[in-house]
Amino acid sequence: MKTDRFANVLGSEYEIFNMAISHYNDFKKTVGKLIKKYSTSLETDNIKAIEGGSGSGISTLYILNADKRITLLAVDNEERMIKQAEQILAKKASRVNFKKEDLLLALRLTPKKSIDVFVSVLTIHNLNPEYRTNYL
Repeated sequence: MKTDRFANVLGSEYEIFNMAISHYNDFKKTVGKLIKKYSTSLETDNIKAIEGGSGSGISTLYILNADKRITLLAVDNEERMIKQAEQILAKKASRVNFKKEDLLLALRLTPKKSIDVFVSVLTIHNLNPEYRTNYL
């Protein structure tokens, strides 16, 4: 499977995506609201989360803003996207660990029951069905 789809122009101009999909900002806000609602039920000092396909970090910001207890493993397989996310999230760097990795491999390597929240805003639908099935 080709994994460098965002390495060139699309990776450097990813903010254009916001203009192409008019409801994208509302979607990210909804994700943040859902995480906030769910996290209120968690009685812990630290909520561990994984974001699958963190991209440029814009959706990551909504995840982190949902609850100050969240620490996040942001997984993406594109170096350029991770660099953008690191810049966007510089003020929240203590709460985010970026990992350049295949998403499904990263999930396989994550110990069972070690994560409170898994979020993937716009990634899973991009994975080919056969690829997803092989990791069940």
